[in-house]
Amino acid sequence: MLPLLIILTVGIGYAYLTKHKASAEARNKALAEMKAGSFKDDRKFTTRYNEFVINQNKALEVFDDTLATPEVMKQKLTEISLPEWNKAEGIAKEMQAMELGPEKQKKAAAVMDYVHLRKAEIEAAKLVLSGEPAGLQQLDSIRGKINIVAQSLQ
Repeated sequence: MLPLLIILTVGIGYAYLTKHKASAEARNKALAEMKAGSFKDDRKFTTRYNEFVINQNKALEVFDDTLATPEVMKQKLTEISLPEWNKAEGIAKEMQAMELGPEKQKKAAAVMDYVHLRKAEIEAAKLVLSGEPAGLQQLDSIRGKINIVAQSLQ
């Protein structure tokens, strides 16, 4: 009786699996996800990326102060925002040196580009706050580039 039950269970299982195969696309997607998470520094990358986000949030808080005078805003950009972006740049350099899959390597490169653009944004904002006419055009151009890079980080 037990051997019959085992044979019947195996037969039903086999029939089910042959009828319900995953598509090649679904299999490839699952394999890619497994492979992407199998590189040496994946966990470290995630940890450092989360630290980068914290630095980014601190650096961008400066722009929320709409009541600051131009001089105070320039001071905050220099003393608060820029040091946070410098920390973020150090994190981005670490991320680029990590052993990662192709997707995370692209993300690490995008993080570095994003940091450089944010630092350029600070310099352009200082020009605008100083009354330089070319500063506004430069700031708009940089922010357009920031938006493009930020979309790739989503």
